[in-house]
Amino acid sequence: MNRIKITGLWASRSLSQNPKLSFQQRVREYWHHLIFRSALFSLDILFWKAKITRWIRRKLGMTLGLDFEDELERSMRGFAKSNFGMDVAHAAFEG
Repeated sequence: MNRIKITGLWASRSLSQNPKLSFQQRVREYWHHLIFRSALFSLDILFWKAKITRWIRRKLGMTLGLDFEDELERSMRGFAKSNFGMDVAHAAFEG
């Protein structure tokens, strides 16, 4: 169960259902919610693609390389280094 994903979905959904929003604001929030859901769906596809690729490589006896979480962590470290100039400790991504 991905608690962060579930929390994000409900937070995004609640923004679009705020009763105090005007019609234009509500349409904009629904649009943002749709974009957010699309991004999460894309991440799910990438996760399953990486998982299936890793399984196939394992069955064929090929080297495995990094799994999805390791690749994501590597990307986040690179982002923090290039954009903020900071080195992120390995323990920062452990759950």
